[in-house]
Amino acid sequence: MSVCATCGVDNPPGFRFCGGCGEPMAAGACASCGATNPPEHRFCGRCGAELTSADRPSGELGERKLVTVLFADVVGFTTLAERGDPEEVARAVDAAFRRMGEVVVDHGGTVDKYMGDSLMALFGVPQAHDDDAERSLAAALAMRDVSGELDFSIGVNSGEVMVTSVGRDADVTVIGDAVNVAARLEKAAASGEILVGPLTAELAGRGIVLRQREPLVLKGRREPVSVWEAVSLRSREPGPNPSRLPLLGRDDELDFLRGCWRRVVRSRRAEVVRLVGDAGVGKTRLLDELVATAAPEAHVARSAYPAYGAPSGPRVAGDIARQLGSVGDPDADARIATLTGAAPATPDSAPANLRQETVWALRRLLRARADGRPVLLTIDDTHRAGDAALDLFAEVMARVVEAPVLLVLAGRPQPSQWLAQPAVASTLVVPPLEAEDARALLDALLPERRLDAAAAEVLVRRAGGNPLHLRELARLLDAQGYGAGGTPALPATLQSVLAARLDALPPAEKAALLHLALFDEGAGDGELAAVGLTRAEEPLRRLVSAGLAHQHEDGRHAVVDPLLREVAYEAIPRELRGQRHRLAAGALDDPAEAARHLDQATRFLPDDAGLRAEAGEALAAAAAAMLNTHRHAEGIRLLERAIELGATGNDIRLRLAQALLAISRGHDAERALDEMRIPEDDPRLAAEVLLVRANAVSMYSPNDSLALFDQALHHWTAIGDRDKQAWALTNSGLPHFLAGDGAGAVTNLEAAMAIFEEIGSRNGLTAARSMFGVFKPEDPRVGAWFDESLGFAEQIGDRSRQRVALEALVWHHSMRSRWGGPADTSTALAHAERLAQLGAEAGDSHAEMTGLALATYLCRMGGDIAGACGLAERLRTLPGDDPGSVATVARAALFSVDVLAGNVQPQRPAISTLDPLTGFALVIVAESLALLGLLGEARACLPAPSRQDALPLEAMVVSPAGGLVAVLRGQTAEAEAWLEIVARTADAIDAGPAGVAARAMLAEIALDAGDAAAARRRLDEVGERRPGGLAALLLLRARARLGEVSSEAVNAAADALAAPALQVVTAPVRS
Repeated sequence: MSVCATCGVDNPPGFRFCGGCGEPMAAGACASCGATNPPEHRFCGRCGAELTSADRPSGELGERKLVTVLFADVVGFTTLAERGDPEEVARAVDAAFRRMGEVVVDHGGTVDKYMGDSLMALFGVPQAHDDDAERSLAAALAMRDVSGELDFSIGVNSGEVMVTSVGRDADVTVIGDAVNVAARLEKAAASGEILVGPLTAELAGRGIVLRQREPLVLKGRREPVSVWEAVSLRSREPGPNPSRLPLLGRDDELDFLRGCWRRVVRSRRAEVVRLVGDAGVGKTRLLDELVATAAPEAHVARSAYPAYGAPSGPRVAGDIARQLGSVGDPDADARIATLTGAAPATPDSAPANLRQETVWALRRLLRARADGRPVLLTIDDTHRAGDAALDLFAEVMARVVEAPVLLVLAGRPQPSQWLAQPAVASTLVVPPLEAEDARALLDALLPERRLDAAAAEVLVRRAGGNPLHLRELARLLDAQGYGAGGTPALPATLQSVLAARLDALPPAEKAALLHLALFDEGAGDGELAAVGLTRAEEPLRRLVSAGLAHQHEDGRHAVVDPLLREVAYEAIPRELRGQRHRLAAGALDDPAEAARHLDQATRFLPDDAGLRAEAGEALAAAAAAMLNTHRHAEGIRLLERAIELGATGNDIRLRLAQALLAISRGHDAERALDEMRIPEDDPRLAAEVLLVRANAVSMYSPNDSLALFDQALHHWTAIGDRDKQAWALTNSGLPHFLAGDGAGAVTNLEAAMAIFEEIGSRNGLTAARSMFGVFKPEDPRVGAWFDESLGFAEQIGDRSRQRVALEALVWHHSMRSRWGGPADTSTALAHAERLAQLGAEAGDSHAEMTGLALATYLCRMGGDIAGACGLAERLRTLPGDDPGSVATVARAALFSVDVLAGNVQPQRPAISTLDPLTGFALVIVAESLALLGLLGEARACLPAPSRQDALPLEAMVVSPAGGLVAVLRGQTAEAEAWLEIVARTADAIDAGPAGVAARAMLAEIALDAGDAAAARRRLDEVGERRPGGLAALLLLRARARLGEVSSEAVNAAADALAAPALQVVTAPVRS
């Protein structure tokens, strides 16, 4: 009971006015003392008594909803009132409004208020339906027929509004821009016109014939508003859609329905099947397929319970009778004619007699039809049926049990009353699609726009296995793109369906779901109690039973459908959302989850300075914990948000710069450092900033980076921090190499390794050794060092260090297996794929790009053209405007694939600076052009020849391509110089394919000079090595010229490698 705050009389729950004094019942009045309490409070602030759900304001009095608003106004009322008798005018207006109000109610709406000569109606309050927009326009069209002698103009508009109580009497109404636009549309409409806003038109277009009008500039609006006119109802007969997609993931359900049909035909006994599933899950499509199966041998009648209007049972019965035709019995046919509307009902017939006559006529009709052929009846939307309609068909089916009739009743699980009738029936529940089937459906929905695996997974997960949800999200994606600026807003078509599903729940279950919606990963009893949901056990149990919530093993509950959770969350008023997020944060043990709730609270309570400060501190602390476990991408997001909220200490900005650097976002790291203000009396902080900045610029400005490393090294030496000195030496290796000073890189790395060994830093030593191995691959220790570096990173769980170790391994094995086939490059490709995956998971585009670019290149030169094309498609999804060297390599790898199809004009890429990585990018382009016979363009791309004293890695970047181009151009001396370097270096670093290729081309040079014996000696040096890819093709060429293999074999291999320039056109040399 609720106690009236005015007179103290007890009132039943739900009373809006006191039965004792007539005063409004205060929202949130305590049952013990009558005090008013805010909706989020669990206990009374005056007496401490626990507040029951009945004491709290209804969710309808504070809820955001998608609502359709209708305004109708008497045209020319001023003139009518001026010229007519007041009583007659009042009677006419009252009669018209009464009839129009009945129309509103018949269509599932509510009359919000009468305002003199106008009416305001709402569709979606208090109960939402998935077709509220269509209902509103159907009601508007019907109003024109019942308005009597008065003429009305009508405006209808849909949009999000706040459902709330206002004024002294706490009347429930809606507030929002959608209301204003509906009122303005009504004012713009002429007599008898129904003007419709854009969202209403979008939502109702399938059921209402609309005519687009010129956009209107409405009062209070700067921009014109798109406007449509409602013309008439649109005829919609059930049946298959000719443009429908393939049926996916429903084999078991369809087999069940077909099995029921075969059993009815075989046994000649009637059956009833209930087909149950959420809106959009595919029930109607299954009915289509069943009808297609049965139609050749059956009488088929299809119908659906209407959403609004006259009683649905007789309408459906008449629909079925019309499709099945007459019986041949005058009495039965007369009753059937009444059912179908072909003849009027007998005016003196009692309702009970009419019902029995209907049962008798339908039984006769079904038996008559079933005598010749079996009968299939399908009735959709049965959840809309009333008890009388369900009883009618239950009784009919009970009387035709010996006839081959299959009745399939399809409907949604809520409301659930229909699931009890008829008592004897099979039930088939249609579940969500499995992920694999959902992905296949997504491909069918977007045939011209194939998504990468990650984007498809996001879309499939968000749709929750519901085909309708997936279709609408795909439509949205096709229209505006997905992922830009975060998750796109839910389409209104889906919002209306899901809001109806939410409103169909009993109040306690709806309240439980609204509270659960606050928690992404679910909530336990303590968290739910903290945000105001008490006595939740039974509502949660019913939600689980209905499949709307899931209970984890630890007892926590979560909403199953991601989109239903979105709609429920958006229904909570923003201020209340903020309050509940703040309360949730206080109940959570996980600091990261608590910080996220505080962050969410600030978005809805932006003016609460104390909350912003609390959230900033919590986010910074949670970010530190994540970074300590190497979850860099998540930690960065939290740090950036903490700074937005005002947490601006140097420690936070430095930590952000270090984290950004860990995922190769050097430019962003620099910007974070630029915001710091370093005190003069903090030399350690100054040295740390220098070290981070030096690393940040190393990839795109190596000379500036070296200068900064020198400064940092000087500072750390003065401070006496040996560990930091060694790290400065280690990290300076890369800019030394990029600046063309490989020897300087090796020297610094050797010094760093010595210091790390001296101070016992395994972390630093493995990092220095890994980088040393890249620059000195000929050192026999590097294989073990690489394994040790990766193993150590995995052991401590440092995914950033894993990416660094993998990147070194990828470059090392790529240089060793370059120009080889799949067997030669398998190790490099495995490391590259793992690097790309780790980069994608961490948001490290540099690592992901490195892995994909090198893998694309290796596959192209190894003859796996299909594999190269697939990798290139993944590579295209990454940002292409990065000025760094790795991005240049990635663009070159894409060039190597695109040029095969003639998609790229052969030209040298624009490169502002030349370092070993950009040099390698030019080499990739040169090789790609050379294999196609574009030798002049290839030669123009090649950097200068390697120095004789160059490091092996430097030599292996350019020399193989230089030798290949020179051989094909017939420039013997130049080719020999390049290839001798390759042969020598390949032996030093165990680069088998490159060594074989160099000796094969040297053999060709000897043959061109007429020295077959020298050519054979070169090939003898190859021994038993038999690489694949480009190296194998070059070896075949040399052997063909010696007469050992046929030119046809060479040309076939050249075709497979897409290398027409390497086909053999000369006769073999005879010894």
